[in-house]
Order: sequence, then C-alpha cells, then structure tokens
Amino acid sequence: MIRLYLESLLALVFLFSLTVATYIFYENILSFDYDSILEHDRVIANYKILSLLKERTNEEEFESALQQYAINSHNILLKYPSEDILPNEVRSYFKAEDVQFNHYKKEGIFWFRFPHTSGFYSLKENTDSEVLQAIDKNDNIGYVMIFLCFCTHCFVLVWLLNRRVRRLEEVTRSFADGDFQQRALLDSRNKLGSLNLSFNSMAEKITHLMAANKSLTYTIAHELRSPIFHIQWQAELLAEEELKTETSSRVIAIIEETEAMESLVNELLNYAKTEQPGFRLSPVRIDLNKWMTKLLQNWRKKTSVRIELDFQLKRKVEVDEHLFQRMINNLLDNAIKHARSRIVISIENASKTHWRCLISDDGKGVEPEHRANIFKPFYTASTSTNKGIGLGLAIVNQIVQLHQGKINEESGETLSGAGFLFEIPYNIS
Repeated sequence: MIRLYLESLLALVFLFSLTVATYIFYENILSFDYDSILEHDRVIANYKILSLLKERTNEEEFESALQQYAINSHNILLKYPSEDILPNEVRSYFKAEDVQFNHYKKEGIFWFRFPHTSGFYSLKENTDSEVLQAIDKNDNIGYVMIFLCFCTHCFVLVWLLNRRVRRLEEVTRSFADGDFQQRALLDSRNKLGSLNLSFNSMAEKITHLMAANKSLTYTIAHELRSPIFHIQWQAELLAEEELKTETSSRVIAIIEETEAMESLVNELLNYAKTEQPGFRLSPVRIDLNKWMTKLLQNWRKKTSVRIELDFQLKRKVEVDEHLFQRMINNLLDNAIKHARSRIVISIENASKTHWRCLISDDGKGVEPEHRANIFKPFYTASTSTNKGIGLGLAIVNQIVQLHQGKINEESGETLSGAGFLFEIPYNIS
C-alpha cells in the first residue's frame, strides 16, 4: 500500500516538473522572444535620452545628472577613461569597424559611450539596493509558495486516496475473514470511482453462492441419512440370519461402511448447521473440571491411549454445551488416531477474560506444509486409509469462532506430536 502512495506522489511530482519544463521550452524555443525586443528598445531609448542630455549640458552637469539617474534607477554607474581597461568582449565590440551602436548590453550590464569622447560608461543593477533585494525575496517566496501549494495539494490528494483505500481494505479484510455482511460505503466521501460498487456487487454474488452451497450441502447430507439407514438396517437383518462365512463377512463389511458413511453425513450436517446464517449459541455456565472428568471417563473406556488432564482453572466457564462437546470429541478423536501412547489435556487461565486449553499427543505431529490448511473444510493432510473427509478440525475451528475464540496448531508444545491450543472468553453471552 505504501508503494502505491509513493508511486502516486512521484507521478504527481513528475507531471509538475514536466509541466514546468514544457512551459520553459515553449517560452524559450517555440514562442517569439518579445523580451529581447523590449530590452533592446529600452536600451536604445535610454541611450537617446542620455545623448540628448550630453548635448545640452556641460561635462560636470552631465556627470551629476548621470549619477543621479543611476541612483534613482537602483544602478551603479562606473566610468572607464580608456578602452584598455574594458573587458575583452566589450572592447572588441567598440573597436569593430562595422559597429552600429555606441552602446552594448551583456549579462545585465549596459555599456555605452558618446561620439567624440574617449570615455566609456557602464550601468549595472545595484545588488545592495533594498528595493531590488525585496523584489528578489518576493520572487523567491513566490516560487516557494508555488512549490508548497503543489506539495500540499499532493499530500491532501494522497491522504484522501489513502483514507478511502484504507476503508475499502478494512471491509475487504473483514469479508475475507468470514464477515459476509460487510459492504463498502457508497457515499461521495468514501467512493473510489466504481470500485466500491463493484466490490459490493461481487460480495452479494459470493454471499448468495455460499448460502446456496451451504443449503445444498445440508440438504444432500440430510437426504442421505434415510437411504443409509435403510441399507444399514437391511444389512443388520441379514447379519442375524445364518449365512455362509464369506457372505457373513461381506455383510459385516457393508455394516461397517454404512456406519462410516453415517458418521460422515453427521459431520456434514454438523458443519452445515454451524454455517447456517443466523445460527445462535445456547450458552450455559459449567464446572469445566467436573465436565471434562466425566467426558474423559467415557473416552478412556474406548481406547488404550493414556489420557491425562492437567486442570488449573478455578472459575466456571460459559459454553454451548452441545457444540463444545462436539469440539472436544473431534479433538480427542483426532489425537487418539495419531497418538502412540499418550495424550495430555492442559486447561488454564489465559487472562482476566479468557481461558485456554491445549490438547497434545505424542504422535508424529503435523507436517509444516499442512499447518496453514488443516482448519480448512475438506482438507486432509493424511494419505493413509483414514476415511475422514477433512471436516473434523474445520468444525472445531467453526465452533471456537462461534465462542468468540481462536485456535492454533502448536506442534511439540507439550508432547512430541500435534497440539491444538484454543482460547475462549469466560463469558460469551
């Protein structure tokens, strides 16, 4: 973003410089040099006046009048009794046989002489004159003011652009983080051309598309439950009959597959449910120590992996009990699948308003290339025969967000394997 503003500022400076250079080129090259004509006419007029003055006064009066003219015109008058002390270029001009004028102006100095005299005179601006110094000062102030006005204009323009881009950037970031109700402001103080309107149009289409996809997922998952149940029911009836060993093993395989399909459908329904617009939690306050102890008793009966609970929380917490149980079950199920022999659950206070829980196992852990994606829906890091579809951790992440919390993967934090650390407020009402 900073690069954009710098490029905009540099572009404005370049355009300003190009405009000034174009004006100078036009003034000095393309247009007729009227300044030189005006300067030449003034030199001739001054010389004629001085010549008339020379003819009508004596030497002393002429010198006095000439000196007074120099003072009044803020010039310095110098007299050169001989051409030998003149600058080479000036001397060469007056010594030329085809010289047309008895005056010569070079680099702001007016050189002149009068017929039948041997002396030369020069008039140049008196740089010590207060009037000329004030004029130069005002000119310099004018240039500085032009430059400062240009810089102020650039700064205000870039600041206005920055403010509007920042606001649109904040809306875009919120939308990308999952707040699909965010829209860009369309009033004149916040618009960036048609970009705001285009963003809102895109956001509406994305929101409608995602809502349609979620509704479709929920509908499909719900409709799949009935045929799966019928297949499972028929297979169980077959299993109760006397069948050949080979046929019986196939029926058992069908039952196992339908149970796996039922589990996947339930995962889809749970995920789609939490994704529905307007979904609200049903928070209750629980004693988390007693609640976790009771939950772990059931898990310890199902697995040979040792599950340890390190509980250091003294306050009760507020959670949606049904969703929270689903979240803990998903995390424990994931840990049991990858643990070698041990799982540690650490629960402690995080701050005055939040508490945290870390569930670690001693398995292989999550490979670095998968860590950024493991909470995304339908992402599976394992290439094994695991029948999961990548919704377990996505559901966990969704439930943590619904509880106004955050979750991160913390491999090797407590044990050598994967670790999932989530932090939730004590009060979520």
